[in-house]
Amino acid sequence: MYTCPECGGRAVETTEFLVCGSCGLVLGQLIEEGCYWPNATWVLFEAAERFGVDYDECLKLYRTAVGRGVARGAALAVAIYASIRRRGEHVPLKRICEWLNSRGIAANHAQALKILFRLSGLIGRPRPEELVKVYAAKLGLDGEVTERALEIARLRTLGGRDPHFIAIAAIYLAAEGRFTYYKLAKVTGRSVSRVWDAVQYLCRLQALAK
Repeated sequence: MYTCPECGGRAVETTEFLVCGSCGLVLGQLIEEGCYWPNATWVLFEAAERFGVDYDECLKLYRTAVGRGVARGAALAVAIYASIRRRGEHVPLKRICEWLNSRGIAANHAQALKILFRLSGLIGRPRPEELVKVYAAKLGLDGEVTERALEIARLRTLGGRDPHFIAIAAIYLAAEGRFTYYKLAKVTGRSVSRVWDAVQYLCRLQALAK
């Protein structure tokens, strides 16, 4: 249940808005393009609390998907998933769909997965350099190691490779033994084998660059 950021009161729905039942602060609009869709704004606020996503970014992604004719439940799932990924975290799309369904928003996983691939170009992928900074902060790296990782990340030719793994692999190489594959995978919530694969890929690029 979303609470007001100003007074801590409980949020309630009116005919058009999500408002604080205590102080009356308008927390969000429930009318979209002339249609009332209960819980949409509420759920986005809850997602911001539950998953730590940026509300404004998530709302923008959601509206972009809906504008392309995507079902609202699937649009919410994809928006939340993409926003989490941009923050350098990973929550399975299926889990997000299950969470939405538990809050009365019909979100079909298979449909959301198709939409995610369909809108991947529109949503856009973060650059490895951006993600190096995200993961460096998570790992508490000093500036020197971060700068080395940024230099390594710039060597990449993605060719469809996940920029998250490129960033993690760059940090592994820049840290020069400070982290094991297992430690990096655990801290970043990623697969050990895919971290290893990304490191080998960057090693090959480094060899070619010499």
